[in-house]
Amino acid sequence: MHVNRFDDVIGHEAAIERLRRDILGGKMAGAYLFIGPEGAGKATVARLVAISMLCENNDVEKRPCGECKACRKAQKSNHPDLHFVTLEKGKRQIRIDQIRALEADLAMKPYEAGWKVAIINEAEAMNEAAQNAFLKTLEEPPGDALLMLVAPSAQSLLPTIVSRCRIERFGPLKRDELARFLINEKGMDEKEAALIAGLAGGSVGRALDMDREFVTVERPALLKILGKLVMEEGPPAAESVMAASESLAGAGENGLAIVNSWLNDIARIKLGDTNTVHADLSEELKALADRLSMDEIIRRFHATVGAQEGLVKNLNKALTYEALALALIAGQTAG
Repeated sequence: MHVNRFDDVIGHEAAIERLRRDILGGKMAGAYLFIGPEGAGKATVARLVAISMLCENNDVEKRPCGECKACRKAQKSNHPDLHFVTLEKGKRQIRIDQIRALEADLAMKPYEAGWKVAIINEAEAMNEAAQNAFLKTLEEPPGDALLMLVAPSAQSLLPTIVSRCRIERFGPLKRDELARFLINEKGMDEKEAALIAGLAGGSVGRALDMDREFVTVERPALLKILGKLVMEEGPPAAESVMAASESLAGAGENGLAIVNSWLNDIARIKLGDTNTVHADLSEELKALADRLSMDEIIRRFHATVGAQEGLVKNLNKALTYEALALALIAGQTAG
């Protein structure tokens, strides 16, 4: 989704209002830290703040205008006073040489604007040397530089860095808020929008990336396979376990997210809350909630977390999904 103005951003009204007041008053903090879950919109807002500072529109209230030469350059990431630092392809860390290159750029006077603006995306990926180098920039920032860091949490950075930044928090959107966006902007019907908004956990990015065919066709098939195994009397047949593990493997990361939301729905119903994500499977969910104790539901949550951690550690995928299928049935932990 291409966002050119603050009015295009979904949610986060309070944070945006504070940032716009800073821009209008010309009293920017020296450094900002935008934190929140993946896909919440924090990087989008950081980019809009950056473009606002470079915008040439004389009416500050209209910045970023999205139409002036500076805005067009910044939108294409080729404005000479806009700098990005992020993970390079195939790398796991932001290195000290990337931070030193940024420092060299910031030491120069602005080329075209009154400011030089730097955004460090995935700032949590800075290794210790890179963070310590960046700390020196925060301690003695150039007077014409605006620094913005984007990270999932403040805990992922050195406390000394966090203490020198103004923190803006970007939480997940409300389910109905995200659903309205999907209806209005993506032409989804109400049921599909509500389902995808629930599965996305309030993340616009995750909602837009979601495979709609998987959600409408493969998701219910997968959950019915898992639900049937849980409801069976006695030990499950080997072919049933294999079918479940193959279905989970075929769904990949989507599958683990689906299982988490499925278990969450079962727990909700167990506690008397009928506001579920998988509303189209309400009868199956009710039967599972009646069958399982809360302790058994929690053990299955732990199994899903174990599978997620196993995949992050690059464990054998087939074995990881088979272990998860068994754990979902038997209430054991996976991995």
